[in-house]
Amino acid sequence: MAGIEVAGLVLGALPLLLKSVDVYRDGFRRFGSAFKKRKHVEKLGRALLLQHQTLEELIKSVALGSGCEDVWALEGDPVGYLNNPEVQAQVEEFLGPKHTMFLISELQANHEATKKVAKCISGLVPSYQGPTDDLVAIINANQGKPDLLADLAPRIKLVLGITDMKVMIQEIDEGTQTLHRFSSLAVSNCHAMGSNSSRKTLKLAKAFRQIQNLAGGLYEAVLDGFLDECHDNHEARLYLDDRIEIAQKVMHQRNKVKHNTPPISFELVFYADDQKRETLLYETPVQVLGEHSTDQTSNSPPAHLVTTAVTICIDEAPSEDDSRPEVAIITSICSAIREARGLKPRPSFALLNNRRMGTFRDDGTHPSPRSQIQGPQKDYISLGHILKGMTTALPLKPRMQLSLRLASSLLQLLHTQWIAQTWSKNMVFFLVPGKPTGLIRQAQVDLNRPFIACKFSGSADGQQNRSFLDPKSALLELGILLLEIWHGMTLEARFELDETWSISSSATYYKRLVMALEWQDDGENPMLGFYAQAVAHCLTGNAGAQDLSWEDTKLWAAICANVIEPLSKLCDDF
Repeated sequence: MAGIEVAGLVLGALPLLLKSVDVYRDGFRRFGSAFKKRKHVEKLGRALLLQHQTLEELIKSVALGSGCEDVWALEGDPVGYLNNPEVQAQVEEFLGPKHTMFLISELQANHEATKKVAKCISGLVPSYQGPTDDLVAIINANQGKPDLLADLAPRIKLVLGITDMKVMIQEIDEGTQTLHRFSSLAVSNCHAMGSNSSRKTLKLAKAFRQIQNLAGGLYEAVLDGFLDECHDNHEARLYLDDRIEIAQKVMHQRNKVKHNTPPISFELVFYADDQKRETLLYETPVQVLGEHSTDQTSNSPPAHLVTTAVTICIDEAPSEDDSRPEVAIITSICSAIREARGLKPRPSFALLNNRRMGTFRDDGTHPSPRSQIQGPQKDYISLGHILKGMTTALPLKPRMQLSLRLASSLLQLLHTQWIAQTWSKNMVFFLVPGKPTGLIRQAQVDLNRPFIACKFSGSADGQQNRSFLDPKSALLELGILLLEIWHGMTLEARFELDETWSISSSATYYKRLVMALEWQDDGENPMLGFYAQAVAHCLTGNAGAQDLSWEDTKLWAAICANVIEPLSKLCDDF
């Protein structure tokens, strides 16, 4: 073993050595010629105990700092936990190459010192003749013993003298002191440089940036598909998904073969109507096919053409992944929907190379379109309407799920054309069976499928030049939205404000912040711990004087760590 996993062997063997030394010590008489040797055995036991505690706390600190999960498992199975390649990679990334190299060298020294002690204890492995320094064999031979002390006592014997013990104690103490200094200096510096953003959340943030790039490309592809002026109104509804699991899979797939990247899809409803012609309504997943790349695709046409009314070409080249379907690239979404009428199975849509829209016939390996939405179900209401018109509070579980989806979607969709500025209650929608009038009953609203709706004018002009809020303002508005969801009422209703109150000026920003902070401290309806943590970070977690930038991955990581992950843990509890 040449890596961090050697610490697992040491942590697994040290408790057995310590118990063996204690058992052997208790067999000495407390007077006479054996008393002096007993005192040195006690010192050896204390040295081993301190070594174990120091090493265990050091590894826990490093594992927690690097964002490793289930650190508690280190106590029960240190060998298995530190043999996990993902844990090893996260620890090495957290420490950096220099600190990792130094730590491994010290762990190797501790490993050798532990083996020397084991070599002087006979009976640790009953099937062996005499002592052994094989720590793996020692651990395996003593696992699952119901009463380890009673099992060790009859067979343990130390085969070393006082001089040997003195040398071992000194060697163990020196190694322990080195680990303690490393823990105090190097690990604390790594924590400080991380600015509370673990390597795990940094990777998660990068995964969300990749999804954001795909969402931006999806908007451009839909815009291109709606350029024909075949209807008066074109609209795309994008269903919101937290995509935590997908982001984690993207995070774990880094540096692996590209055709094994996890499937990413977006749920969309395409809608088009006018006063004279038909109304089109088509719900489908849009599967991301090809490499999940941030590069823009060339506009030059592929070489292979097909002769249908709605397609201009097939995908450029066959994929190495045999499960990838043949995709027909489309120029008009409305024409593609007309062509799909009567087809079984109904075609699904695909996003190719981040910018181009296509269709493919589902073979059962990809998400398929839902049943076509009919007539009255096309109506929807905003979250603001629900908050103002609900007769009773929303159930807790839908509130937590909605909050997580909105927080996660902030990173997925911000700085794309899907969100004009930032989240507000008036741009998140839910389906209802008919035109919303008066008070809304919970049973009428599909709370499990929030979505946003974007209208496309049939021209690329006016779609591109939009201003985006700075991070502080965007996070403040997310925090206010979380407060509104929790309390079941709008900020304007809580403070008796005009519903059209603007958020554009800096003066209004500070007024809204003061109100949000006051509402946050409202003791009448206290928030759950993780929910309160998410709200607090949105309101004050980035309140320093420094300028924040959406280009800074650490800002994304801080949002992942302090907003998205706490809300995700709450949802996992239901």
